[in-house]
Amino acid sequence: MKAKRLKKIVSILVFLILLLAFFFYPVNRYVEKPGGIVDLSTLVKINNHKDKEKGSFSLTYVTFQQASCYQLLRSHFEPYWDVLSYEQVLGGSTNQESYDFLQNYYFENAQQMAVYNAFKAANEKATIQFKGLYVLDFVDGSKAKKQLKVGDIITHVNGQKLENSLTLFQFLKNEKPGNQLKLTVKRGNKTLTMDITLMKDDQNQAKLGIIIGSDIDLKTSQKVAFDAEGFGGPSAGLMFTLEIYEQLTKENIRHGQKIAGTGTMDELGNVGQIGGIDKKIVSADKAGVELFFVPKDQQKEDDNEKIAKKVAKQIHTKMKIVPVATFNEALTYLKNQK
Repeated sequence: MKAKRLKKIVSILVFLILLLAFFFYPVNRYVEKPGGIVDLSTLVKINNHKDKEKGSFSLTYVTFQQASCYQLLRSHFEPYWDVLSYEQVLGGSTNQESYDFLQNYYFENAQQMAVYNAFKAANEKATIQFKGLYVLDFVDGSKAKKQLKVGDIITHVNGQKLENSLTLFQFLKNEKPGNQLKLTVKRGNKTLTMDITLMKDDQNQAKLGIIIGSDIDLKTSQKVAFDAEGFGGPSAGLMFTLEIYEQLTKENIRHGQKIAGTGTMDELGNVGQIGGIDKKIVSADKAGVELFFVPKDQQKEDDNEKIAKKVAKQIHTKMKIVPVATFNEALTYLKNQK
C-alpha cells in the first residue's frame, strides 16, 4: 500500500512539474504579439506643462517574450502572434550589445527629430549641430570590427572634419576595396586614430563595413524632458512630434479624441515605415483608440498602410486609419477636423 501510495505521489509530482514546464519553462524561441498604448503626456513634459485638454496622443508598442511550449502551441491559434528565433529578434544586429545600443540610439534620435520638427512647426527656435557619426553595428565580414567598437563616434576622415554623413560617402567614392582610411574616433573620453581597411560591397565599391547614425546636438528655446525608460526603437517619432507640438502651442488639435499611431520621423518631417504594424493596430483597437496614424505607402516595398487597412477590416474596428507621409500631413488633418 505504501509503495502504491508513494508511486502515486511521485506520478502526481512528475505530472505537475511537466505541466509547469509546459506553461512556464522558456524555450529557444520568442513570441512577438500585440502590446498596448502609452499616453505620451506621461512621458513628455515641456516646462512642467500640464495637458488639460481632453483626449490623448499615444504611442503603440508590441511585446516580445521568450516563449514556453504553451505559447508556441497557442501561437497557431492567434492570428497576430509571430514566433521568432533569437537571430530574428536581433533584426540583423551582430549581438545583444549592438541590438540594445541600436534600439536606444533610434529611440533617442526619434525624440530629437520630434522636438526639432515640433518646434519648427510651432515657430519656436530649434537648431541641430552635427558632431560625428556613431558606429551602430558591423556588417558581416567587416574588417573595421577589429578596431572600432559599437558606440564609437567618428569625427574626422583622413584628417578632415565630417560635416555630415554625406562627407564620409564622398571619401568612399574615391577609394577602392583594400585601401585604407584614417579615422579619428571618440571613445568615451579618449580620442583615437586608426587606419581601417576598406571592404567591397555588392557592386564592388569600397565600404567601411559599418552601420552608422548621426550624433547631433539639439538646442531649443524651451527645455523638453522625456521620461521614457524601457522603450526603444524609432517608431514613436510621429506621435512624439504631435504631443510636443500640442504642449508647445496649446491649440487642442486632438478635439477630445483618443489618438494613437506609429511612424519614424526624420529631420525633414518625413514619416517612415515601421515593423509590427498589424500588432499595433490590434493593440490600439483594444485600447479604444478612435484615430490611428499609419505611415503612408510610397515606395514599392512599403506595406504599412496596406497591412493596417487589412487588419482593421479583419478585426472590424471602428477606429479610423489615417495614412500620412509627413508630420505636416498629420497636423493638417487634425487642424481641419471639427
